[in-house]
Amino acid sequence: MKILTSDNKRSELVKKNAFYGIIVKGISIIISLMLVPLTIDYVNSEMYGIWLTLSTIIHWIGFFDIGFGLGLRNKLGESLAINDLKKGKVLVSSTYFVLSSIFIPLGFSLYFICPYINWADVLNVSASLNSTLSTCARIVLVSLCSTLILKVIQNVLQAYQLNVYASIIETSGNFVSLIAIYVLTKTTFPSLVYLAYAYGGAPVLVLIIFTLALFRHRFKEIRPNIKFVDFHEIKSIFNLGGQFFVIQIACLVRKPSVNPVL
Repeated sequence: MKILTSDNKRSELVKKNAFYGIIVKGISIIISLMLVPLTIDYVNSEMYGIWLTLSTIIHWIGFFDIGFGLGLRNKLGESLAINDLKKGKVLVSSTYFVLSSIFIPLGFSLYFICPYINWADVLNVSASLNSTLSTCARIVLVSLCSTLILKVIQNVLQAYQLNVYASIIETSGNFVSLIAIYVLTKTTFPSLVYLAYAYGGAPVLVLIIFTLALFRHRFKEIRPNIKFVDFHEIKSIFNLGGQFFVIQIACLVRKPSVNPVL
């Protein structure tokens, strides 16, 4: 299509990302619209509400990322602009190292703490659900911590100005969840635990596949390697990412202004 072509390669890439990004976003919205009623049909509205609340509480752990993903995206983008692939490899390796150092110990710690939390009281539901909720919390925790490490590949794609591929990864995760829940509706009784596996496991599986494939082929020059971890670059990424993190927190806690009705 002529509208997507340009004499400037970067401009053409931006146009293609915008165009195909709209298509992928549209597909993502359709999947989301299908996912909610299908989930409610599998369990019920009350159980879905409990699941939504539980997963939302646990996803607050995502703030422990402290902006490393955004920091990598910008630092890697700078390196790619001057074709410094060696520094790019250092940045990617260092980011994987620091995120693994944060989320693997954190995930293990919270995994063993979960059974000691009275989730029924936290969510104000029947005590008979406590064991089930504890298992669900563990599944969500493991999948979340894994996702926060594996999502580095999306930041790499964005640094390469391939935002549409980052969106495809996210949409693919939702699509696999949709398929998994559909299969559950046909093969099992309603279960919050199975629902947790479907929602939590699908994005992790998709991220693993894309990560292995992309670093094996397209991004092999910057494939992470423990030998390229640089603590100076970790500090550099942290300093930049920390600024983004502060902005995110500020946007989160900022109270919306309310105009008085006269």
